[in-house]
Amino acid sequence: MGAAALVWSYLADRSLFFASPPQDTIWMSLLSGTLLGVGVVLLTYVISIRFLWARKLNAWFYSVLGRLAWQEAFILAALSSVSEEMFFRGAMQPDLGLELTTLIFGLMHFPSEKRFLSWTVMATVLGYAFGWLCIWTGNILGAITAHFLINFTNLQLLGRESMRVGADEPDPPI
Repeated sequence: MGAAALVWSYLADRSLFFASPPQDTIWMSLLSGTLLGVGVVLLTYVISIRFLWARKLNAWFYSVLGRLAWQEAFILAALSSVSEEMFFRGAMQPDLGLELTTLIFGLMHFPSEKRFLSWTVMATVLGYAFGWLCIWTGNILGAITAHFLINFTNLQLLGRESMRVGADEPDPPI
């Protein structure tokens, strides 16, 4: 995805970072991305404890990924956040706009089981927030920071008992 972003950027003859940001904008981007990331992590944690559907989603991720060492979670979070933000916000968004890029980003997070569509909805909402952050700061650094913090922390929380309680219960009938 990162390579595709570089090719797209080259063909469009523009930087993936929207602009060469001044030093104070870099710090503002990093701070705003950190605040967004921490806020989403806290909200995700509360939702995961309070709602069975969220615990089932966590259990599904855990069944796919298992418990990751912090180094594995770091690498996975770094690769996914940098490459996805380069592609979606850095390369795609300037050409397709915030709304269409957000929709495509959300659809790229479509789960293998329909009962986990909440993940797609959350990814779509976060994609919009990441895109808006890029527009506001003029670069993708804040979006990368937020995306990394969310992925890294949530990967570290996978498999925790508090995140799985009741996740093995059958889904209620529709």
